[in-house]
Amino acid sequence: MKHKTSALASAFAVVAGIALAVSGWPQPALAGPGHDHGEETPTTAGTASPRFAAHSDLFEIVGIAKNQTITLYVDRYTTNEPVTNAKVEYELNGSKGIAAGAADGTYVIPLNGVKAPAELALSFTITSGVDMDLLASNLSLPDPHADHDHSASNPRAWMLYSGIAAAVILAIAAALLLRRRRIGAA
Repeated sequence: MKHKTSALASAFAVVAGIALAVSGWPQPALAGPGHDHGEETPTTAGTASPRFAAHSDLFEIVGIAKNQTITLYVDRYTTNEPVTNAKVEYELNGSKGIAAGAADGTYVIPLNGVKAPAELALSFTITSGVDMDLLASNLSLPDPHADHDHSASNPRAWMLYSGIAAAVILAIAAALLLRRRRIGAA
């Protein structure tokens, strides 16, 4: 009788493992041969902050929106050299101002009162020494709640729930089968 019980438990463990594997439960990621990246710091995947870029013959500007501000990176277009002493005037959906210079050589524009989702029209007048240029771009601020799918129609959630349900049903069936065999053996 002990042999049948351990065989049944082993079969249950295999079926439960398969059910969890197909259920969408997180699995470890293993790299194959040739995928050794040495001492690189692992990065996590995620959604990038909204950004824009624009350039002219003189300047290139890249902006990244995060935490109700836009951080601007201004470079010389031909050399990619950072422009840290520029005057960066901006117009944002009709509102004008001067971007504040930050200690790290970037420039900051506050997004006070701008609610996402939004489409922003941006223009910049960049002055550095005798060089002056006008750049324009658009910035899309997505709905911050758009990526959160809590609906019951999420296929990954259904796979998870199906796998768990299959494992529970198999456990109940195994318990009933064991009980029936014990009652029949007595």
